[in-house]
Amino acid sequence: MLAANSETNLLEIEEVFRDAGNRVYLIAEPELTIVTGTSAWRSALDRLGMSPRESRYALAGIHRRRVRGPPCGAPGERKIPPA
Repeated sequence: MLAANSETNLLEIEEVFRDAGNRVYLIAEPELTIVTGTSAWRSALDRLGMSPRESRYALAGIHRRRVRGPPCGAPGERKIPPA
């Protein structure tokens, strides 16, 4: 797959495993990890404090920042401070 398209991301590779009926999961952060089985995958995500959605974003190369702490800005408005 990577030989055919060097722009392929890890999420697309994981989806190939899913489509083939495999229970192989990839976790991109903090380092690439390959896990076999759904319960092992969920356990690994729990240890990292990561949700399945966050894992998929990381595999796709989409970086979502979590907003923590009190909001900064007007009441009722949450802004992410510049990095």
